[in-house]
This record gives sequence, C-alpha cells and structure tokens, in this order.
Amino acid sequence: MDFIRSYADRFHHAKEEDILFACFDPGLDILKAMHEDHDRGRAHVRGVVEALEQGDREGVAAHLAGYAGVLSEHIKKEDEILYPWMDRNLSVRQVGELFARVSSRWTSGSRRNGKSTRRSSSDSRKRTQNLFRR
Repeated sequence: MDFIRSYADRFHHAKEEDILFACFDPGLDILKAMHEDHDRGRAHVRGVVEALEQGDREGVAAHLAGYAGVLSEHIKKEDEILYPWMDRNLSVRQVGELFARVSSRWTSGSRRNGKSTRRSSSDSRKRTQNLFRR
C-alpha cells in the first residue's frame, strides 16, 4: 500500500493532475474521467488499509480487485484516449515544456543518474507521453 500511495498517487497521479491536466480546461470530459479514476483508486486504497486494520480479508481482496479494475480502465483511457488527444492538442513546444516540468520533479537539476535529461524536439512528444505513463 505504501508503494501505491507514495508512487502512484503522490508521484504519477500528481504529475498528471498538477502538470498535464493544468494545461487544459478542467471541465473537459476526459480530464473529469481521469480525476474520477484517481479518486476511485484512492478510495480503494483507503478501503484496503481500513480492511487490513480490521483484519477483514474479504474487504482487502475486494478493494484490491477494485483497485486493479480501476487501474486497468485508467491505463486503457490514457493509452487510447488521453495521450492521442494530448498529441493532437499540444504543440511540440508545449510538449517540451511539459517534459522539462516533469523532469524537474525527478531531479533538482538538469541531470538524472549522471545523464542529461535533454531530448531533441523530434522525440519530445513521445518521451513526454512516456513520462506520464510512469
């Protein structure tokens, strides 16, 4: 549960909500759906923790299965709807800016693991999508 809370929610979902979604009108249906998925996932994580604290094995199993279902649906929406839509609506410059903002969340400077995080503009769009998939 710590991994889900630390990585999935505080890192991955935060990148989407604070950086990517902020580029668009929050009233868009796709963004509302993504937020709803995040909220449903968080609710299942809370349910797992509560069930664990109560020793409720069935509750743990039900919430883990629910979380897995939300996650599968969410990834499908990202791959089939969100990222292709983003590709059509963001300029190469905007994608590069997103890449820089996301990369700065990983590191305090312009290097990660001793390697430069700079990318050419030709592969910025693909790499930015991959950043949001992590």
